[in-house]
Amino acid sequence: MSCLLSLYYSAAAHNKLNNNDQALNDCFRSIEIDPYYSKAYGRLGYVMSLFSFEKKKKIFLDIKCNLFIIGQNT
Repeated sequence: MSCLLSLYYSAAAHNKLNNNDQALNDCFRSIEIDPYYSKAYGRLGYVMSLFSFEKKKKIFLDIKCNLFIIGQNT
């Protein structure tokens, strides 16, 4: 749990410093560790709201491609 919290607070710190790409990565890593940790989703939503439409589209396309690849390997 301490690793999870450190990633969450790292995301918050990066967000405050306007380093939103790193904050986004920390949010995704937190969710990978514990998909039920709701604060990570809240932070992810806030960070995503700061990105332009084109950046959001690229992020979601990357996620969709990764999920497809994972599904093909199972």
